[in-house]
Amino acid sequence: MPTLEDAARLISEIEGKVKEIEADAANKVKELKLKRETLEKWMNKKFLDEGLQNVRTPHGTVYFTTTAYCSVADWDATWNWIVANDKYEVLNHAVSKSAITEIVKNTGDVPPGLNYGTKRTMCMQKPRKGPSVESEATAGDQ
Repeated sequence: MPTLEDAARLISEIEGKVKEIEADAANKVKELKLKRETLEKWMNKKFLDEGLQNVRTPHGTVYFTTTAYCSVADWDATWNWIVANDKYEVLNHAVSKSAITEIVKNTGDVPPGLNYGTKRTMCMQKPRKGPSVESEATAGDQ
């Protein structure tokens, strides 16, 4: 059975290897996505220029879809528009996680109708380079 120090060392080594692999993979994925984006832009122009809706190829049928997205840039302006136009249906039902966490922390109770929980995750900081924590504390007391 390893000691806590052995386990911490192994976790540190594993994290280092994971970061290396993720960085390498992220770079490769970035390159591939850039190539794909370039091809998609070319294909989009070709579809628009030729008035195409879809194209069958041996590799699959190519077509484009349009997806809407939105986010609030100015809450006050949005709220004023909602009220002025009686458009409350544009609002989502949601609560602030940080506000609910504060309420639970202060009262110990979860407000009615909510699901709330926490997840415990192990974390490990890399050791600091330079003077140790003990010597820093001692130096500050002098």
